[in-house]
Amino acid sequence: MNQQSGKKVLFVCLGNICRSPAAEIIFRRFVSDAGLGHAITADSAGTISHHEGSAPDERMADALVRHGFRVEGQARKIKPGDLEDFDLIVTMDEQNHRDVLALDPSGVFHNKVRPFVSFCKTMTTCGCRTHTTAGSADSTMWLPCSGMDAGESSIF
Repeated sequence: MNQQSGKKVLFVCLGNICRSPAAEIIFRRFVSDAGLGHAITADSAGTISHHEGSAPDERMADALVRHGFRVEGQARKIKPGDLEDFDLIVTMDEQNHRDVLALDPSGVFHNKVRPFVSFCKTMTTCGCRTHTTAGSADSTMWLPCSGMDAGESSIF
């Protein structure tokens, strides 16, 4: 269990260049705006090492910058030790969820691993995309999946 004061949240996607860094950056803003920056920290990682050391995806970064976010960081691969170090691990899709759980064959840390969509108030499936909303048009979010067009920018 995490012995540091405060809570640590890790967002995980495949390569750690788009979805998980976007989630980390947006989450950090929410935490800061709520005055909880002293109590909650966030990081992100990928399940593969292909992009390790790379900057965030340019299209994602451009979308976040247009919405007033500062984009920085480098991709990294999740390590088995992250399962112990983080209090909550949020996976961006089902395959990421399975891959993270596989890092812990004993199941000791499985209770820390949660799918991103488990935090949504409502969820409906629309073709190859999962559409979620917290009750208003302003809070709609599209979660990309493998069927998403390469040029599609639908973070918000």
